Amino acid sequence: MAYTNNKLKDVIPTQTPLRKSKQVVWHYTYSHHIEEIIESGVLLPPIMCPHYETRTCVPAHMLCSKETIADAKLLLFSQRKDWEPASYKAISVWGMPFPLHKLEDYTKHGMDVYRIGVQRSLLHPWVRLKELVKMPKEMGRNLERIAREIGSNPFDWWGTVKPVPNRKWQAVEVYDPETGVWKPFALHNSEKKNQEVLYA
Repeated sequence: MAYTNNKLKDVIPTQTPLRKSKQVVWHYTYSHHIEEIIESGVLLPPIMCPHYETRTCVPAHMLCSKETIADAKLLLFSQRKDWEPASYKAISVWGMPFPLHKLEDYTKHGMDVYRIGVQRSLLHPWVRLKELVKMPKEMGRNLERIAREIGSNPFDWWGTVKPVPNRKWQAVEVYDPETGVWKPFALHNSEKKNQEVLYA
C-alpha cells in the first residue's frame, strides 16, 4: 500500500524537530513488514509480534532455546547513517538461504528497504542489551564475529526489549536505489508531490 503524507499523519504524530545534540538511530525493515508496522503504530521486538512462532524461520524445536529467546527479545537499531549490514535478511534460492548483505541486493530482488529513526537516548547499547536478555556469552561472541566479517560494528548497535510507539519515532525513510539516498517515506510514495512531507 502506498501511503500519502495525510495517511502517515494519521499514524505517525508530528514531532518537534530534534536538537542537533539528539542523535537518531535507525531500525531497518523491508517491503513485507512496513505496512503492518505503520498500521499498528508501534515497533515491537520479534517475540512480541503477532504470529511470531509461525513467521520465524527458526525451526520449531529451537524456539524455546536460550539463544533464540535472547535474540527474539531484542528490537535493534544502528547509529550508522548509511546502512547497517547486520540487519540483512535472507531469501530462499533453490531451497537454500541466500543472505542479502548489500542495499543493492534488495533492489535486484524487488524489495524496498525502510528505516525508522528514534532518539538514541531511549535505548541501551549492545553490551547492556546482552545482559538484559541473558544472552549466552558464546552466542554474543559469534554474533559480533559474523557482524565484523560483513562490515558491521557492534558498537554501533543500540536497542530495547520494549515496544517503541510511533509517538517516539523521529522519521520514516525509504531507500531510493536510483539516487542512492534515503528519502522521507511519504515523499517517495505519495502521488501528490506537493503535499507536506512528514519528517521530524
